[in-house]
Amino acid sequence: QLGRKGADRSGGIDRPALRGRGRPRCRPGEPQPVSTTIEPATTPAPARRGARARRLHALDGLRTIAVLLVLAYHVKLPGMHGGFLGVDIFFVLSGFLITSLPAKEIAHRGRAHLGQFWMRRVLRLLPASLLVIGAVLLWATFWAPPLQRSEIGVDALWSLLYVGNWRFIETSSYFADDGTTSPLQHLWSLAVEEQFYLVWPLLLALLAA
Repeated sequence: QLGRKGADRSGGIDRPALRGRGRPRCRPGEPQPVSTTIEPATTPAPARRGARARRLHALDGLRTIAVLLVLAYHVKLPGMHGGFLGVDIFFVLSGFLITSLPAKEIAHRGRAHLGQFWMRRVLRLLPASLLVIGAVLLWATFWAPPLQRSEIGVDALWSLLYVGNWRFIETSSYFADDGTTSPLQHLWSLAVEEQFYLVWPLLLALLAA
């Protein structure tokens, strides 16, 4: 045993000291060994690709106020005769936010991924549109006046393609209810938004090319 211990200590390092991180443990009074291991330099992690921009809660609040103004106009609350101006406010704010998305992408990458942009808009708006249109068609099938059912079907098709605003311009008035107003008439604003989402980012991409 003594010989084996001597062999183990022949290099001045006890074998049990090799356990752990591979550095010898010095006994009291012995000088500390200098490590020759070079630690790799740490570099800051790159920003996560596709990280979302900082949300502007003030603009969200303004959009909420705009929607409430429109609802107050439709339920005919006293003093809310001009509540429909909330639609204009909503359009302006939405235009600002939607413009900022491709503009920032062009500034950072040199071009905008329009396919991804349009797909995000479709996935965000289409499910709710399908739910509303489906509910109206179900109501029209069983409870709508027979003479109005075919018209509602046509309105549903135009609304589904997000061009209903052009049909409602010709067939009804947003401000005068004559009793034949389409239950899908309010989707005209969604059609305007979708057309803006289609054309405006394309123009920005062409200007940046």
